[in-house]
Amino acid sequence: MPKRTLFTSLAVGWAALIGLGVWAMARYETTPGPVGPVPVVWPRETSLVLTKDAATILVFIHPRCSCSEATLTELERLLNWGHGRVRALAIFAMPDNPGPAWANSSIVQRASEIPNMTIIQDRGGLEAHRFGALTSGFTEVFASTGALQFSGGITPARGQTGDSKGAQAIRDAIIQGTPRSRRTRVFGCQLENPSPPIS
Repeated sequence: MPKRTLFTSLAVGWAALIGLGVWAMARYETTPGPVGPVPVVWPRETSLVLTKDAATILVFIHPRCSCSEATLTELERLLNWGHGRVRALAIFAMPDNPGPAWANSSIVQRASEIPNMTIIQDRGGLEAHRFGALTSGFTEVFASTGALQFSGGITPARGQTGDSKGAQAIRDAIIQGTPRSRRTRVFGCQLENPSPPIS
């Protein structure tokens, strides 16, 4: 085979591999995670506390899912924007006996730095189960009456920040009480049996 033909074949093959890699990464980032049955009203059996004078945001996070940092970034923006009109709980799905790698992960530390955010250790994932959260980054908004206003993700893709239908829906819920989108897709690691990059 002539050198030029060999070089061309190698270049085409290399370009195809790069294209396949880009496609696989894009598919990974934009494939939504599963969602369980979502309660339409605040569950009576939950140990979480509903705020009576503002909306309550719940975000369920796997403490070792590094892509959930994007969710925390978007949530911090929402809390700054809705100052005084919303309270947030970050519920971290933990094993029954979490070690330091779980309880003090970089994602937990990041959440603890956000003002007006309460950190909850959900040992055994009991609260996640009650609220239908199966994917890290799953977010719910409840009115002060306990009625569900929104559920879903607040990032445009996995590990990506920026405008999203979920973040806009939460703004609508806080301002108008009736968001245009009541449910959006959520992008993140599974809360049960995940295999995310370790942070």
